[in-house]
Amino acid sequence: MHSTKSPATRVFLIDRSDFVCDRLKALLAGTAIVVGYACNPADAVAGINRHLPDVVVVDMAVAEVDGFRLLRQLSLKSHPMVVIVLAEQTEDAFRQHCLRLGAHYFLDKTHDFESVQSIISSRQSAGNANPLLPIPAQGPQRPSA
Repeated sequence: MHSTKSPATRVFLIDRSDFVCDRLKALLAGTAIVVGYACNPADAVAGINRHLPDVVVVDMAVAEVDGFRLLRQLSLKSHPMVVIVLAEQTEDAFRQHCLRLGAHYFLDKTHDFESVQSIISSRQSAGNANPLLPIPAQGPQRPSA
């Protein structure tokens, strides 16, 4: 009998802190495989090209303007991937800019850190074969008129 279990989601981390990367690796253990990490945009692009991850988790504080440039570069890649932004700066204008540049998810690094794991788990549970297509966030249900 063959297993129908899908391969683990491959994740690449971009964060300036080894502590945060270690925390993310521990959080994702058993859910995904962390295939690499980088602490600056140049190393991130090289690592992403090498590992072809399904999901990239980006700390926008890695390099202010270069973080925005990195988001734009990731959105232009031919390899489909989901981009999750973790940010300490959570103003709506900043969030909207990240989403316009190609982020699929935007999370408050302080309060929503563990949501990275639930996003990846829910994608796997839904059997989302195309990582480029994010699963829409489930908001409050509006009553029918």
